[in-house]
Amino acid sequence: MDSTERSQICPWCQTEIVWDPEFGPEDTCPHCLNELGGYRSLKLKINQEDGELSLEEPDRHEHDHSGHTHHHHQHDEDDDELEVDDLLDDYTVDPLPDDYAERVIAVMDQQELAPECPNCHELMLHAGVRVVGSSEFKPVSPAPLGMPFLPEPYAVDVFVCPSCFKTDEYLTKQTKEEMMQIFVPGAKD
Repeated sequence: MDSTERSQICPWCQTEIVWDPEFGPEDTCPHCLNELGGYRSLKLKINQEDGELSLEEPDRHEHDHSGHTHHHHQHDEDDDELEVDDLLDDYTVDPLPDDYAERVIAVMDQQELAPECPNCHELMLHAGVRVVGSSEFKPVSPAPLGMPFLPEPYAVDVFVCPSCFKTDEYLTKQTKEEMMQIFVPGAKD
């Protein structure tokens, strides 16, 4: 069995998924957690008449693979075809208010750093700096260093996702440099 038989592409995030031949193909994508089976696609035909483009609905009676035409009744319960409006209802998300989105973009344009939200993958907004002092933080002194590697107090940049409102923290540039000095004294000189 070659490697192409042990991999698949997630139709949602376009990530290649290599699966273990002992367990078989994945049911959900390990990257975006979407279901891999049952991926729905909608095929539309485009007509160009008199220089104008228009959509033509596909013939719903040509779905039988045996060469025979299937005749569906309008109210047949076995009919698993979905109306286009039903499909769109499943995937329609209320958009953020325009004023909110415009201001989020304006704020983000002013930022030097905008990390990706680990939850929903939107870019995050810098909310400020939090200083963590000795009453809130008990440092560890690893034996190879003989002292804590995170300076006390230390500062973190706080970021907020404008979509899912998750917060995340990253060491400030100054704190990173101080931490590196503890690992490699004199490296900055």
